[in-house]
Amino acid sequence: MNDNNNTQRTEEILKSLDGMKRAKPRPELYANIEAEFNLYNEVSDFQLRWVAAIAILLLVSNIYIVQNFILKSDTSTTNTITEASDQYNLNNDFNLY
Repeated sequence: MNDNNNTQRTEEILKSLDGMKRAKPRPELYANIEAEFNLYNEVSDFQLRWVAAIAILLLVSNIYIVQNFILKSDTSTTNTITEASDQYNLNNDFNLY
């Protein structure tokens, strides 16, 4: 009896959907949304100049850091290893025999 009630209720619900139509937006909706996006997409020349200046500043500072710190530390590390191997008479040819 319960299955019969469920089946009947399901059929009533499906019949209530008959005659329904797809919802359609207003014709000007897309134009309004596009206009809203265009308000926020405009970048002024002043903002563009600031972004360019900051990008150049970051680029120059990175080049400076690489040239003055990283490259110099690599050569000093190599010199330190060479000095240590000379001091302790380490064999650098890696021959085991």
